[in-house]
Amino acid sequence: MKNYWKDYSFLYKLDKSKKVIFFGRSEDWIPKLLRKIKFKPFAICDSDKSLDGSKFLNINVVHKSKILKKNKNYFFIITTGSYRSVISELENNGFESEKDFICSPDFKDFAYLDGMRSLSGEILFSSSDHSIQQGATRYSSKGGGLFINKFNETKVEIKKIIDGSYRQICKYKENLASINNDGYIVVLNKKGEVLDKLNVKMTNLCGLDYIEELNLFILCSQTKDIIYLMNAKTLKIQDKIKFSDLSGDHKKSFHHINDVLHFEGNLFVTFFSFSGSWKDGLYDGGIAKINLKSKKVTLIKNDNFQPHSPAVIDGEIGYVDSGNQKVLLGSHRKELNFSGFIRGLREFNNLLFIGQSETMYISRLIKLGRLIDLTPGIFIVDYNNNAKRFLPTLGISNIHDIYPLKIS
Repeated sequence: MKNYWKDYSFLYKLDKSKKVIFFGRSEDWIPKLLRKIKFKPFAICDSDKSLDGSKFLNINVVHKSKILKKNKNYFFIITTGSYRSVISELENNGFESEKDFICSPDFKDFAYLDGMRSLSGEILFSSSDHSIQQGATRYSSKGGGLFINKFNETKVEIKKIIDGSYRQICKYKENLASINNDGYIVVLNKKGEVLDKLNVKMTNLCGLDYIEELNLFILCSQTKDIIYLMNAKTLKIQDKIKFSDLSGDHKKSFHHINDVLHFEGNLFVTFFSFSGSWKDGLYDGGIAKINLKSKKVTLIKNDNFQPHSPAVIDGEIGYVDSGNQKVLLGSHRKELNFSGFIRGLREFNNLLFIGQSETMYISRLIKLGRLIDLTPGIFIVDYNNNAKRFLPTLGISNIHDIYPLKIS
C-alpha cells in the first residue's frame, strides 16, 4: 500500500546515508520543515529552470532534471502544494513512496482532504416522494422510489431502480429489502437489481427489519402503532406488538412509530409522540426498546422532534433527531449537528452515511434561530475527525433511508 504521509518521527529516524532533497522551493513550507527536522538538506530541486544554480536559505537550488535521473541514493521530501504532480513524477522515475520519498508532514491536512475527496462508491437510498403529477405536498421531479447514488471525486449520478413510495431498508439474508407504502417488500441484490416483490397485504407501513435466525420480517405500521412479526417464507403474521394501549386497528396515528431495528434480542423503535398527541402539536418523540419475548415497551428517550433511523453505531444504538437537525450516537459519543432535516443513518467502513431531506418546518426553525439547509442529499461523515462530505440528490425532496453498497 502506498504511503505518502508520515509524521516527523519518521524523518528523525531517516537513514543517514540518504541525501535528502526538498522537492519544491516553497517560501512557506520549507522554513516550517527546517525548524522541525533540525538538519540541512543536500539540495532543493524545482521545476522552474530559472531557479537553477540559485540559493534559498543558503541551500543550493537545482533543476529537477539534474536530480531525477541520476543518484538513486536520494530521499525526497515534497515541499510544494502541487504534491500530486510531484508524486507522479517521482514514481514515473522509479522512486517509491516511504522508501524514497514522502510529503512534508506539515501536509497532513492535505492527506486527510485527499482521502475524503477521493472517496467513491455506490449508495442505495429510498425516497417517499410523490411525483409532480400526483399533486401531493411531498413531491419531487424524480418522484419516489429506490435509487442508487453513484459518486466519485468529480461527479454524482442518480439512477432510479424502481418507482414507489419507499421507506426503511434492511439486510435480508445475503440481499437487501425495502418496504413500500403500498404494502410490498422489494428484495434486491447488492448490485441494485430487483429480485422479488413480496405482497404483505398491508399499507401505510414504514419500518422494516429482518431477523435471520427466526426468519422474521419486523414491520411497523405508522397509523396503527403496531409492530408485526411476519414469517418471511409464508408472509403470514406470527405475532404483533402494540406500542401502547392507544394502538389499534384505526386510521389515526397516535404515536407515529416509524423505523425499527433488531439488536441483541430487542427491538428499537423511533416515534413522534410518546403521549400520543403529536397531531395536537405535542412532539415528545424519541426511541423505545421493546423486548421481543416479553413485548415490554421501555422508554429510552422522548424529548426529540420527529426522530427516525435507529442504527448500530460503534456497538451502541444511535438514531436521528430529524426535526432538531441532530444525530445522536449513543452514550459515549457526542451528538452531530446539521442544518437540514436529517433521516437515514448507517455506519460503514468507519464512516457515517446520513440522509438529508427538505424540511417542511421552516417557520419553526426560524423561530429557533436555526440555519436551514434545504438541499437534499447524503452526508459522508468521518465522526472521529468531525468532517463531512456532501453528495446532493437534486430532483428528490425526501430521503428516508440509506444503505452503502460499496465504498472505496
